[in-house]
Amino acid sequence: MRFYSIYFSVFVLSSPFLHSETYSLKDAEETAIANNKQVQATRQLLEKARQGKLESYSKWLPHLFATTEMNLTQNKQEKFVNSRRGFLTQLALSQAIFTSEAYYGVKLAELYVKQLKLLLEAAINDALYSVRTAYYQVILDQKNIATAKENTDLFTSLVEMMQGNYNSGLAILYDVNQSKVIVANSLTQYYQAIKRYRIDLDYFTEVLGTEPGSIEISLSEENFPLEKIPEISTKLDIVVPIFSNNPLPYSSIYDRMFPQSQMGYMQKLFSSEEVQFWEDTMQRARPSLRISQNYVDIADETIRSRIGEYYPMVLVEGQYGGDPTEYIFLVSDRFTNQNFNWGLKFKLSWDVFDGLGRERRIKKARYEKRALVYQYENTLLEAFADLRKQIFTIEESIASYLSSKGNVSLANETLLLAKERLEVGYITIFDYQISVDGLIQARYNLDQAEYDTLSAYYALRHASGIDVSDYYREFYVEEN
Repeated sequence: MRFYSIYFSVFVLSSPFLHSETYSLKDAEETAIANNKQVQATRQLLEKARQGKLESYSKWLPHLFATTEMNLTQNKQEKFVNSRRGFLTQLALSQAIFTSEAYYGVKLAELYVKQLKLLLEAAINDALYSVRTAYYQVILDQKNIATAKENTDLFTSLVEMMQGNYNSGLAILYDVNQSKVIVANSLTQYYQAIKRYRIDLDYFTEVLGTEPGSIEISLSEENFPLEKIPEISTKLDIVVPIFSNNPLPYSSIYDRMFPQSQMGYMQKLFSSEEVQFWEDTMQRARPSLRISQNYVDIADETIRSRIGEYYPMVLVEGQYGGDPTEYIFLVSDRFTNQNFNWGLKFKLSWDVFDGLGRERRIKKARYEKRALVYQYENTLLEAFADLRKQIFTIEESIASYLSSKGNVSLANETLLLAKERLEVGYITIFDYQISVDGLIQARYNLDQAEYDTLSAYYALRHASGIDVSDYYREFYVEEN
């Protein structure tokens, strides 16, 4: 009996009715920034804040009110106009010379616009990190699918060998069934890899701002470009000598007596100058920090606005129109013969005492500012911890990547040796399966380590906010 394995389509089922798109990482970033729903929602809130800022300016412009009335009475007003109709038309102009509410309203509105700009930068920063990690997660899934398929193919060929031995009387049925169980398990891993790929591809589509399943997506890259990223390639140049003392390239793993000094060196890939650069960038550009600082600025301006309640309000009011009398005394029986007059009034309004309400509002605002200062300091501590965590993760991921790369080379060599020994009968098929499984696991680990290195690198950029810093902002953030 021969054992056959059946594979289903690895990628999204192709349909002639689906629009097809191929994305590079740059294409994906630009699409996410333009179409990501969270980014779009924040852009609309920014536009709302800008309209609020313009509204605050309008409070310093003159306000003009027009009123016209026509009144009817049951009886004629014989004493005045001998008519049942009366008309009154007036134009009223009000111009604020100074009001603390309008003055500080403008300043607060400008800070609210700044706050929404910072929230937009945060949304873009999050979208960039999500689309980058999702992009390479899809590539990792594709590699895992290919590895799982190769694993199943190798185990299937071993089942056929075991079946041949059984037919020749060199193996028992138990051996054949045991080999089939291993193939069945590898098929399970294959189908799980397909499921994970589809889930991650849908998430990638969602981050792009597109409905999952509505388009057929393919990626222009097939491998992880570690060597093309300067910040990673320079680190690799530093640490490769640590892992290349063995004649077999990239095959060295920590020796039993691996020097502690070298292990310590692996944990210090980032110089103090580099760490300082990332920390300075973080303090200058990280959106969450700048948002927290702006909350403090808003609270500070709110305190000033509460103090401004002590100031008087100065207005100029003017009127032009018919005599401002009750309708039963109107002297005009037609709209065109009203008696128009003008008037001008300067008004100073000063709330001298309001029962200590202003004092309480000032104290409340000051307490709120103090709370926000503490929140900012806590956000700063969290930002430093997050940044250092990403640096440590990059160091660990690069070391794991080089170890896994050496392990793959070693596993390939071991598999070749195992195949030779199998052919001459020095080892059993089950022993050979162990070597196959070791190679497959080494490849899984290598692909995962490459992805983890890229993910940690982009997490470092996300934590520092460098992609929305002054240098990059012109590409990603629409200025007012």
